[in-house]
Amino acid sequence: MTAQDIILESRFKGLARRKFRGGILDNCKTAPMGKGYANNGLPFDIETACYLKPIIAAIEDKNARKVVIKAGVKTMKSFVVEMAIGYYCPHGVGDCTIYFGSQDMTDDQATTRIMSYLWGIPSMIEKKKTILGRWDLTMGSIKFPDKTLRLRPANLSNTQDVNLCFVGIRDAFVTGASGMIDQAIARTTQYPHDKKIIIESQGGEEGFDFDRHYNDTNEAELHVNCPYCNIAQLWNWKGWHRIRPDDFVAVVPKGSDETVENLTNRLRAADRRDCGFKRGDESKVKLADGSYDENEIINETYYECYSCGSHWPDDGENGPIRIALDQSSHYVVSRPTALPENKGFNFPQWINRRLPWGGMMLDYLKAKKAADENGNVEPIKQWWQKTAARTWSRNVIEKNITITPGSYDPIAIMENEHSRNMAVDCQQSEDGQTVGTFWYVCRVVDKSGNSRQIARGWARSWEQIIVVQKQWKIPNQRVVVDAAKWTPQIMLKAAAEHEVVTREKKVPFLPPTYVSTWYLLFGDDARSFPKHPDGQSRPYSPAKPTRLPVFDASGRKVMITIHSIRWSNLAFKLQLDSIRMGLPGMPKFEVLSREHLDDQTRLKETGDLTYEKQMSAEYLTEKKGQQYFDKLRKDNHYFDCECMLLVRMAMDGILGHIAPPTDEKV
Repeated sequence: MTAQDIILESRFKGLARRKFRGGILDNCKTAPMGKGYANNGLPFDIETACYLKPIIAAIEDKNARKVVIKAGVKTMKSFVVEMAIGYYCPHGVGDCTIYFGSQDMTDDQATTRIMSYLWGIPSMIEKKKTILGRWDLTMGSIKFPDKTLRLRPANLSNTQDVNLCFVGIRDAFVTGASGMIDQAIARTTQYPHDKKIIIESQGGEEGFDFDRHYNDTNEAELHVNCPYCNIAQLWNWKGWHRIRPDDFVAVVPKGSDETVENLTNRLRAADRRDCGFKRGDESKVKLADGSYDENEIINETYYECYSCGSHWPDDGENGPIRIALDQSSHYVVSRPTALPENKGFNFPQWINRRLPWGGMMLDYLKAKKAADENGNVEPIKQWWQKTAARTWSRNVIEKNITITPGSYDPIAIMENEHSRNMAVDCQQSEDGQTVGTFWYVCRVVDKSGNSRQIARGWARSWEQIIVVQKQWKIPNQRVVVDAAKWTPQIMLKAAAEHEVVTREKKVPFLPPTYVSTWYLLFGDDARSFPKHPDGQSRPYSPAKPTRLPVFDASGRKVMITIHSIRWSNLAFKLQLDSIRMGLPGMPKFEVLSREHLDDQTRLKETGDLTYEKQMSAEYLTEKKGQQYFDKLRKDNHYFDCECMLLVRMAMDGILGHIAPPTDEKV
């Protein structure tokens, strides 16, 4: 036996003699929390965050294998993972890894907080003494003789070819639907009875990986007891705004001389009979112009108890109300049929005693205003995910725009009529072989940009589309067709349906007739397009001509020019939202009532295919700092048609757009 083997064996025997019999909190109770923790270098005191006690107990449970924490930001959910690895690395078996969303995040967390914290834990200090070589200790990997501790970004290469007993995943929502959580968990199969998997994150996206794993647990939700009546109630996002039913019976707090009947009647008669967080006295927080007094909201936000109606003021980190709520915190399982080994916990940001409620309320009101008035849902999405710790369901952001069908007769002549226009969204044929079914919208537009829907529907063939076009006397040059898919077939059809049109006025040096075809439109995510011949920039490109051969009635081959235009998805969808919301200065936007639809369309317009659902199928959000429209559901055909009609109106110089130079087809 070499000298090194003798030293190593003695160290292992020493560690074995000093087997630790405490738990996670005992293991780290003297470890200082360094920079990055905002705790002034003091050790963690669990009594300042009692809501974490059941979670730590679940991690210590010998029968628990996976613990998933869905919580608001700044609630110490990440610290739970760090305390756990500081316990299982020196006292458990097998390799340990914490996964992060990116390499930058891994490097930052390793250098600014995690390693300095771990090396302050006494058992980790002892464990460090067993390291044999100077290169066995780095910021990303610590190679002990019996195991390796790793900090890694969650990517495919880092979740392969290792066997792990402990897996921690930080900010798991970042992994999206990549499968990296599953890949990391798959590395624990060698330790079926010893593995510990801890996944923490803010609220993610419905159906994404983190959401799936939380839904695989017993989904325990945070409850607190009222400091006045001592009745427990839900304290996560569902308790943010809760309506009392008509048969509600109040609970009288101890020491109150009010009767049950009086208290119940008073609460039932209160504004909207609601409870939960409130922004203070409405006469003070709401200014004459409709805006908010932000300081009043920050200072006066309170919570109203569901059971007794008492007001819980935010009395600060060391106030008796906030302390009592934290000390009473407990979790109620909402999915008892889950496997016993899978534990889940959900708690919002407002349970943290250090975080003021008024700021959260103000952020909520501002985010909601951005969504309601401007269609920008990204702030409210982040509020629900980061503050309320809610999984973001796209149905939550259904556009709150009421569509009221007009009472007009579509046949009636519109005053100051400018033109009649038709937009066609092309879909695959019913046999799935080529283009062959269609959604369409027809609008009559006046000279001020006000528009009235005169027809909309679903068609089984090109022939039905052409019948609608002729019925409403819509010229070829006022038909716009989405040609993003099946482009060659659509181009050939547009060329085949060309018309020879006589000019209304004689133009010198031009023939008395010209060929008129549909415009082919292509939605584009580009923010800008090449300038038009007059040097102007517009939210759509100059028309690109394509010449195609067709045969006329006599069998003679003629060349027909088709014009294609790319248009800005963002620009026209933003404008359509503004028009539909009736914002100041926007033109009228009237919608045809269902009674005027043909039988085929009425049968088709059900569920997600109704006009209302299709018009709310997309929402404004952000990606990498850029605004864009994402889909709530795939069926957005009417929404696309209405956008394409705006493009056609823009080509006429109405709706605030600059008209292009005179063109014989416009």
